Amino acid sequence: TRALADTVGLLERGDADFSLVYHHPALAIALDARQFTHVTLAADRLVPVSRATADGQALHSFSQNAPVPYLAYAPQLAMGRLVEDHLAHNPHAPRLQRLVECDSADAHYEYVQKGLGVAWLPWSMVHADCKSGRLAPAGSPRMEVRFDVRLYRPKRRLSPLAEAVWQAVTVR
Repeated sequence: TRALADTVGLLERGDADFSLVYHHPALAIALDARQFTHVTLAADRLVPVSRATADGQALHSFSQNAPVPYLAYAPQLAMGRLVEDHLAHNPHAPRLQRLVECDSADAHYEYVQKGLGVAWLPWSMVHADCKSGRLAPAGSPRMEVRFDVRLYRPKRRLSPLAEAVWQAVTVR
């Protein structure tokens, strides 16, 4: 995706000391392992969620026969690429009707809360809402997309401040 390529480009040109990116096989980033290293900061998953009904079920569910209203990410976003790749390669992919396209998980979160459709949102963002019954998963766990959050840096020596930041995130 373009935004991911721009972020990686900043690191390769030396215009940034670090690059924080989503990592998944569908998001191939070509950083030379001889020049760059990384640390995995978190693991998360994109979960298709919908507003919950009064009885705790998904208002929009993949078990319905009709196409489900789908809140899509803009294609240049890493999350959008992850979801689209997952849907394209999943034989259990539901019938979806693309309702709106956004470039932010926060916007999707608001639309899902209003009951407009299903969006794939990070579990770290929605787990409390699912536990409380405000939101509900729209499909089975096989519809989830797992990914890592990685911090990349050049192997060469960085400024003392940048090295201190690296030490802080890698000593856990």
